[in-house]
Amino acid sequence: MELLFISLDEEYTNIIEGALAVGISEGISISVISDIKYLTEYSKSDHKVDLLIVDEKCLGYTERIITDNKIVVIEQNEVNEGCVYKYGGAQAVLRGLPDGFIKSDGLNESKLIKVATVTGGSGKTTTALGVANALFGIGRKVLYMSAENVQNFSWLIDDSISLSEEVVKMMTRPPRVSAEQILNAVEHNGFDYVPEISGILSSWQITSEMILNIAKEICKKKVYDYVVLEMPREVTTRDSFSAHANESVILTMTQDSYSKEKTKRFIKLMGYEAKNCVLVCGKYQGAAGEINDERIAGCIVCERIKYIEDGNYRNSFVRTALAIS
Repeated sequence: MELLFISLDEEYTNIIEGALAVGISEGISISVISDIKYLTEYSKSDHKVDLLIVDEKCLGYTERIITDNKIVVIEQNEVNEGCVYKYGGAQAVLRGLPDGFIKSDGLNESKLIKVATVTGGSGKTTTALGVANALFGIGRKVLYMSAENVQNFSWLIDDSISLSEEVVKMMTRPPRVSAEQILNAVEHNGFDYVPEISGILSSWQITSEMILNIAKEICKKKVYDYVVLEMPREVTTRDSFSAHANESVILTMTQDSYSKEKTKRFIKLMGYEAKNCVLVCGKYQGAAGEINDERIAGCIVCERIKYIEDGNYRNSFVRTALAIS
């Protein structure tokens, strides 16, 4: 099988060529045209390839190229069939490859990790970011997302960037469309993350279920090994908080008997088991607190995290990451 990539942007061509070399299936040959003189001569005769990836500026040179699969690289961040966003980088191109062209890693989709709590002030945000960072630290590719109605995590990663209004509005569209827009907007802090949404989520007519469905759509694309989703404080629906196939739940709790009992009841209500749910006891000061259980309602307590005054999550949560990876 033959793949032909055409672009006159030399820097972009080098990036995409490198990504294709490691990302496509074995047995596919890659040809690249980035020189205008050669492209002009090439366009004067008939050719046939299995997959054509072409910059929109070069479309006029491809009229005599016969192919069953064509991807057009466009400069507008729009979701159109057969098009990929140029400034989405190499991952945007790899996500657009047809079945049979992308190298298989043996996974059907990414694993979704839901970080939730039934008690306030337990360090849910710190845990979600910490687990994302720990997974990244052991060589996994990770995306962090938040489904909180009011998102406030930027201070923890020292980044004041907010998700653009254009992308936020796109999140009310079908998950397939929204997921592509989100992936083009991710930022990086070791692990990848979706920037905060400014204001109250509901004021944009966005629900936590919408974000959950977008996260699931991203998982299907197999771009990441793990998608860490911080769930809202309020339990919206049983289905949203359930641990479905290829999903795990991390429950955070405080170091007191009240939090323990509420968490125990929630585990039983949801039917969580040790195979799909682990616990983190967080935000205690001084002594280790009242909770010394190794398991609660059958689920393992992976870590007990002391109160972190400066919010530095980077040196913790390795045990939790290993337990759910």
